Amino acid sequence: MQQNNLIIDFIIVNVKIKILTILIILIMIFSFVFVSNPDNAFIGHKVGVFPANPINVNSGKKVNPYVAYSKEPAPMGIGDFGIGPNNTTYLMNTTSFTGIVNITAFKTYNSSLSSSEKREASIQLNLHLNFTYAGKTYVYWIQNVAVLNTAHSTPSISILDNVWNQSNSRSPTIYPNSITGNGSVSKYNGVGFYEYQLNSVLNSKYIALRETSAMVNGYPHVYMYYNSGNGWAKYDNINFTFAHNSVKDRNFVVQGKHYNPQHNICDAELILGGPGNGASTRAISSNLTMQLQYWNGHNYQAVLNAYDFGSSTKETISNLNVTPDTSFPGAHIVNGSGRLYQLYNKNNLSFYNLTADYIISGYAIVNNERYSFKNDKINLALLPGTYNVSLYSSYNQLIYSTSFSVKKGSTNSSSITPIYPAIFNENGLFKDTFWEITINNLTLSTYSNKIIFYEYNGTYNYRVSGEFGYSIKNQTGSFNETGKTVLINIGFHGNPLLLNFEKYYFYYLIFFVILGTALIPFSYKPKKRGPNANNLPEDEPKDPGNSDNSNNKL
Repeated sequence: MQQNNLIIDFIIVNVKIKILTILIILIMIFSFVFVSNPDNAFIGHKVGVFPANPINVNSGKKVNPYVAYSKEPAPMGIGDFGIGPNNTTYLMNTTSFTGIVNITAFKTYNSSLSSSEKREASIQLNLHLNFTYAGKTYVYWIQNVAVLNTAHSTPSISILDNVWNQSNSRSPTIYPNSITGNGSVSKYNGVGFYEYQLNSVLNSKYIALRETSAMVNGYPHVYMYYNSGNGWAKYDNINFTFAHNSVKDRNFVVQGKHYNPQHNICDAELILGGPGNGASTRAISSNLTMQLQYWNGHNYQAVLNAYDFGSSTKETISNLNVTPDTSFPGAHIVNGSGRLYQLYNKNNLSFYNLTADYIISGYAIVNNERYSFKNDKINLALLPGTYNVSLYSSYNQLIYSTSFSVKKGSTNSSSITPIYPAIFNENGLFKDTFWEITINNLTLSTYSNKIIFYEYNGTYNYRVSGEFGYSIKNQTGSFNETGKTVLINIGFHGNPLLLNFEKYYFYYLIFFVILGTALIPFSYKPKKRGPNANNLPEDEPKDPGNSDNSNNKL
């Protein structure tokens, strides 16, 4: 009997070891797959967003905003058509646009759509990229799209993009060897277009979309971004691979003087519409705001002239009443019978220009709205009113604050007393390692390799702090600010044993758990199982209520 008990104990221990080992392996696999790759979430259904039908107009004729849509259903929101006060036309080009949407309530419904689309709508940032290559002008209509499932108070959001060729009306297609990115070229009615959909779904009442053009290694590129409240994320890099070197005039264009070669309007628009594939929908409940901003060389500012609809896309929506927002140049959208009109123009706006010499980059808080800037200037289009402004460096150091009032059509300009950068550069840290510097009770921190303080002329003492495992050269010191940039190098030296333990402690823990588990059989001593081993009959169970057996006698 005792030998049988030993065998049973040995089998039980080994089974426990195997189960524990399997669980550890499964935990490690789960951690690797789902923690390192967050895109393994639910993937929404694939959709396409289509351009409006070409308009039968003379491409050289002055733009009519109402030529594609004159009433609802229409793409509703904000559209810049290149038309200002008194129908004056203009051409604007820029390297980037941003669209911002804040949702308090938004629900849509269309019973004629498929079951998965009945309660869906889209937010679209639609732009026209123009560039000249080999003597020919190319026009591409580029869409950055958020498809919203509005069934719940906080919508679920799928992010996607499309690119369409509008360079001419005869062969408006995109060929697979002319464009690259995370997506691929598909066909709609025999016309090739580029598409990509992000393999994850967001949940947010805030969504911002951004498109930025750049020249990279001689090729025109467009970077696609979204922001659901956790910072900007780049999700696609579109490269026009057929155009290499000698590319000119590469910008997003707003053109009110004439139509593009495909007889469409070259507008910039941030709109609400159906979920895709040219669909329309109807708003059931709505309360949201929209802003359309362009890059002016220093910061994003509101477009100067805006209508409450767009013209480029085929997706539409109805039962929306769009009015000018009362806090910023933009749109406030609620339910109601809508009309298509000019939302505001530059004669309704005020302007603020702030010069901050030597400030490399930073941001301003203007009546609770945040505007990032670079290259020591910020230029804003505002509504008439009174404003409080606080200017910060990109490292969150308060540089300047003021208040001002500005009237309709007027400009307020100010500049700050010159304040100079002290740039601390680190070397020796792992990438994305936290460190900080304190000067005069002000502590600035970063995960990058640089911290910048801005100081007036004078002498300053500093102290550097870092994470566990590093020794610091020049940890304390002083510098003199004399009206120029000061450069200070900070050296970090890591103890490999301590750093590796901190970095890989999870794997060390797993290793020791497995090692300890493997050693259990060698340290296991089975209990003696003789008659009356616990002063109980061999076939009588112990009292389950007595958890303390310390007084049992053998």
